[in-house]
Amino acid sequence: MTKEHLFLVFTLIHILSLNVVFAQYSAGREAEASTRMRLSPNEAVALAIKNNLTLERQRIGTDTKRRASDYVWNKFLPTLNVLGGANLDSRNSTTKNDPPSTTMTTDSFSTGFQAQIQAQLNINMAMFEGIRSVKMDYETGLLSLEQAKLQLERDVRKAYYNILLAEEQLKQLLESQRNAEEQAISAETQY
Repeated sequence: MTKEHLFLVFTLIHILSLNVVFAQYSAGREAEASTRMRLSPNEAVALAIKNNLTLERQRIGTDTKRRASDYVWNKFLPTLNVLGGANLDSRNSTTKNDPPSTTMTTDSFSTGFQAQIQAQLNINMAMFEGIRSVKMDYETGLLSLEQAKLQLERDVRKAYYNILLAEEQLKQLLESQRNAEEQAISAETQY
């Protein structure tokens, strides 16, 4: 065998192996293309922000911090204690007079009401520091959420453009395969 024949055989084997790989890829790609939809970069980012679980966990944490920040002022509400009561006393008393035939019975009633209201407000410097700490924690949560959104957007855009690049490279490989097949056919007809 000459070098040219060897080169021709090697090229045909290479083309056939590439043809099998790309045929399998193309068949899978055609089946997938019917269920796939095309997104713009902005749509992909919006979809990712809507469905990202890490971002959702960050949102929940920020909401918890917001509620804590809203309720921290409840420490300035006074503690109220209200007590009340009422009583009713009835007494029967019998008195005997000197002549044995005379006894006198008297009924007496006594009523009473009692009410007590107590208000207490505890204020100290630690409360103000605690309020400041909760507010700062909430603001930090907002910043972390915004940073996570920006990072997710950057990552999605990067992945989107990497996918476009990979698709373009695949198209070029398929074009190279087609050109190699044509060259193999032309080389086969010449020799």
